Amino acid sequence: MHRLFPWPIDRLHLAFFGLQALLTIVARPSFPGWLPWLAFDLGVIGVLAGFNAWSARRSPRVGAGLRLLHGMVAVPLVFTQVGLLIGALSDRDYASALWEADRWLFAGHNPLEALESIATPWLTELMQLAYTAYVGMAPAVIILMLKRGSVPFIARSLFGLLSVFFLSYVGYYLWPTSGPNIHNNFGPLLPCGVDPLPLYHFETNLPGYGLAEELRLWMFQVELTKRDCFPSGHVAVAVATWIYARRLSRPAGFIFAILALGVVSSTMYLRYHYVWDVIAGIGLGVFCPTVLDAWHRRREHRWSIT
Repeated sequence: MHRLFPWPIDRLHLAFFGLQALLTIVARPSFPGWLPWLAFDLGVIGVLAGFNAWSARRSPRVGAGLRLLHGMVAVPLVFTQVGLLIGALSDRDYASALWEADRWLFAGHNPLEALESIATPWLTELMQLAYTAYVGMAPAVIILMLKRGSVPFIARSLFGLLSVFFLSYVGYYLWPTSGPNIHNNFGPLLPCGVDPLPLYHFETNLPGYGLAEELRLWMFQVELTKRDCFPSGHVAVAVATWIYARRLSRPAGFIFAILALGVVSSTMYLRYHYVWDVIAGIGLGVFCPTVLDAWHRRREHRWSIT
């Protein structure tokens, strides 16, 4: 295993997709499509092994590039499997607990209902665009890494970025939580397999000028995982990509800071997340590029990452 999976990134992939395969086998009685997903998990590991064997005779930069490509394909695909596994493994939902925790944090007041006082169609349009910008932040910083990053920088940054994704997925397994956009007096945009609770009472459903509604519906349809609130993966990835971007380029860091601020604020304004989700997402987004980065840096000489 050491020969085929020499970098920490490889072992991280091996550990997470090994976990996915194990959970898929455990959940198979209530997971109708378990066999193709098991094949997917094992295939991800197999492809990574093939990349490593092929790139071992080439430059470390080639190996770093292949690992970046591998992560860009595997991570989004496995997100759907995570959602299906959550449904197959448990029917728990901590939505009420997060709602209570938010009220406790704000001395009995509901912060998301309070945000409705500043809602306007133009602000809703802006916030929806800001939230959707998350989709491009990880690919953009990966392209920036390839253009400007050294091999050790790419190795430790990819390890940190993948850790953000995988740790947030583990959080969904431990604390499956559906969002405020489901548990309100307007209900979910479409049937989603989650029974709405009367947690929020809003005056409007945040109307925009047209584009916001289209993007909101598209994201609801695309993101099949509905109990993925804690921690906020959007916020965690936005914060982490900002940290990595500013290490590579000051102008890029400024742009990513604006994008990250937009993602953080829009997650609450648009009722996708509870405040505690955002706090946890910020913590995760800072932890991986700092603590895990330092851990990786101290050990790079052992793995011949140069």
